[in-house]
Amino acid sequence: MIAELEAASPGLVYDPVGAGSINASPLYQELRALEAVLRQAEAGDTIRAAPLRIDARTLARQTRLPPRRPAAPRTSTADKHTNDIRDFRKRLGRIIATAEAAIRAIERSRRYRDTPMPKQSTLYVDVDVPRLEALQKVVGTARMLSARAAALPDSARLHARRMSLLSQRAQRPLSAMYERWVFLEIVKAFHGVLDAHVIEQLLGPAQDATVRDFDERTQYVATTGDCTLRIRFEPWILSRELSIAFEHGLYRGPSLAHAWRPDIVVQLERGTRAGIPVVSDAWIIDAKLSAAPRRELWMQVLKYADIRASSNDASVVRMIALALPAPDDGGIAFYESLPTGSAVPLKVLPLLPGARSRAASSALGALVSAVGSLAR
Repeated sequence: MIAELEAASPGLVYDPVGAGSINASPLYQELRALEAVLRQAEAGDTIRAAPLRIDARTLARQTRLPPRRPAAPRTSTADKHTNDIRDFRKRLGRIIATAEAAIRAIERSRRYRDTPMPKQSTLYVDVDVPRLEALQKVVGTARMLSARAAALPDSARLHARRMSLLSQRAQRPLSAMYERWVFLEIVKAFHGVLDAHVIEQLLGPAQDATVRDFDERTQYVATTGDCTLRIRFEPWILSRELSIAFEHGLYRGPSLAHAWRPDIVVQLERGTRAGIPVVSDAWIIDAKLSAAPRRELWMQVLKYADIRASSNDASVVRMIALALPAPDDGGIAFYESLPTGSAVPLKVLPLLPGARSRAASSALGALVSAVGSLAR
């Protein structure tokens, strides 16, 4: 699973912002190392400093140890790794851009995550505020170092050992990686091999400034028959009033104050009405790290049956599925935990990372067929 995610983008596996205290942030650790480089440059010394590169090739080297080789003799060609002060400034600029992009993503979601909870603090307070504080410290420190670097002459040169933000400490939680992997499996089921065009559609163009990851705007879009097929990753499902205001095609039931956020939504659209996509059909998929579809997992997702079309208030959910890392569906038709009286069919997508099983191919094929039959 990790190798497949890395092939699409290292940012799907590694979070350079990190979590917890500021000292645990890979971005901040990188800044501390750069400050040491800058301090010695200011004193007239030089140390080694290679530009930070985050790509699949770097990750591949990190995840497997090369055979031990005799050390090459030192020669004067070591200067080929020398970087001038302009490269150093660009490196700081990339760190600032990465942190600021993460700050913007948090603030975009604040209105949905900073909603009252009955017995606990909001997600924004518990999770996002500490992350914001760490990011703001990263930006402040990087700007301070940039000001100091600007005072050095353009002829200044720095040398450094290779460094990387991609480490075990920066790995995303396994549950987050599984959600991303399931999303890619769903997209592959409809599209086929994920070529460069699709990767760019999901992640945006490759840029040195950021490590590309999915967010609530991530989607795969294709035309099928007279419909638009849209596969969305962790979209916010809002009240009808907000959905209409933001021109979203789906809205949630009115029973709760906070927004819903299923992992994956597959939807068919038939044109627009007053700028709002007219969603005719939707399939909701939630990825869970469980080997069996336990009752508590179903209870978490049954509410999604109340998702409706914003344009005409139609009931559009055709299926709710649990994607599980299991070899098969666990005999869902007879499973004792399957809730009764559900308003929509309940399915299991047995998506176990590794070689795709016959059960997984069958389940994904059934989903594609169901969508295709309604798209005609």
